[in-house]
Amino acid sequence: MSENLSFPFEGEVFEFQEKGQIKQGAAVVVNKIEFEDDFYGVIADINVVNKKHLLFDKKKFSFPIADIRAKDEKSRNYKILDEYSVWFTNCRD
Repeated sequence: MSENLSFPFEGEVFEFQEKGQIKQGAAVVVNKIEFEDDFYGVIADINVVNKKHLLFDKKKFSFPIADIRAKDEKSRNYKILDEYSVWFTNCRD
């Protein structure tokens, strides 16, 4: 992921976060890939652009990239994230 995505890029949290601190629809800036987690997949370092989408007064997070969509639908990042999200949801074991 970190070799194929262009950083930083603007994105949006598109999956409902039942227990998360960030609400669906939050605008974010994805800074870099941080690590891989067995349960959550690839984790990115992000900043939330607008505090209204936060449950707590914090802007910087580690967040699953499978739940982020690139803002620019014509970008290579959009396609890579979309394909990863589909794979992560349906095919990983």
